Amino acid sequence: MRKEAENWFKQSKADLKTAEDCFKDKNYYAVAFFCQQAVEKSLKGLFIVKKRDYPIKTHNLLELAKELSLPDEIVKIARERSS
Repeated sequence: MRKEAENWFKQSKADLKTAEDCFKDKNYYAVAFFCQQAVEKSLKGLFIVKKRDYPIKTHNLLELAKELSLPDEIVKIARERSS
């Protein structure tokens, strides 16, 4: 796996841990933010693995899901979270 993808996945895991810590502390606004960041970074890591290129410059989960041709169920969830 390319180092860039590894870095995205590593940061995604760290963001998920931060979200879990915020949840324990009842900082729910921060939980939502770090969960979104974790998903975005995972998708960008997957982009590198799947497309063998740098990810598109966006924070939009729906756009990333569509670019990756993810299953309809995932695209639907991304669409719901983007609206």
